[in-house]
Amino acid sequence: MRLKQRATEIGNQIVIEQQDRIIPGLSLRIKSLEDPQTESGLSVDELLTSLRSDLAEAESGLEEAREAGLPLAARHLERAITDLKMRIAALEETP
Repeated sequence: MRLKQRATEIGNQIVIEQQDRIIPGLSLRIKSLEDPQTESGLSVDELLTSLRSDLAEAESGLEEAREAGLPLAARHLERAITDLKMRIAALEETP
């Protein structure tokens, strides 16, 4: 969110467009991960695909945050990336 706010302040339309695409997806995904009932209808492969997609978007956002000189947004995205990688690793270990 802060990355988008800073991009708006400086008029960086590319970052604004990327954030408009990334933020709702990550928000929805975080909510679904917090609600086990939402996940119960998805297969492990579907969850892995979704998490990998979220990871790619977060990594893209991290690059943009670094390029825009936004260390707080970068740290937030680094934590999100670490969390996504841990979730992916845990699911990959599931038989």
